[in-house]
Amino acid sequence: MPLLEERARNLTEAGKILVEEYENSFVNFLKKGNHSAKQLLELIVTTFPSFKDEAKFDGQRISFYKRAQILIADIWACFEGVGFGLFPDINFLTMFADYKVPQSLLYLGVLKYSPNLMKKLREGEEISPCDRLELEIRANSIWAVQCINLAIKKMILSHESLNKLTENDLALILNSVIIDFYLWDFAKENLDNRTDLPCHKTRTIFY
Repeated sequence: MPLLEERARNLTEAGKILVEEYENSFVNFLKKGNHSAKQLLELIVTTFPSFKDEAKFDGQRISFYKRAQILIADIWACFEGVGFGLFPDINFLTMFADYKVPQSLLYLGVLKYSPNLMKKLREGEEISPCDRLELEIRANSIWAVQCINLAIKKMILSHESLNKLTENDLALILNSVIIDFYLWDFAKENLDNRTDLPCHKTRTIFY
């Protein structure tokens, strides 16, 4: 398993914090989020250092928080938006910036890579964590999914039978989480063996 020592260290860190600060219960931690995706996200990245998925880009701090966001999204999906999975502000989350969704976006023509980047990917060249290329792939994927989200919502609201949906109602049935789930599954089912449209390769604990 790649990065086995780092992954084991992350598990140890999470367990230690839950034992010492939350009576050995993730539920106790989850309750502190007050059913807010935004509040829980902030709590995750400030409590567990291994979830602090940040980098510097042109001198500015940028945050992706892929694993922290997908943790919340998986709870939301598992409990079908009720009980522990009740997050009325689930629309606050972005897509989960890793490697498979960008591959789907590339295939669909939503993203376009430079010839230099495509050459690197086709040759199997590894891209280092926080390399400018890696950060640009992740950031543009987030923006692309957000644009898809907004465009589909506009189409829904233009339909006569659906235009009475409130913004909150619409956010619960269509958001970046749902779009990410679809695009990730699409890539796994259709693009895993596409050597002409490879995903980028980065060794990191943050995906």
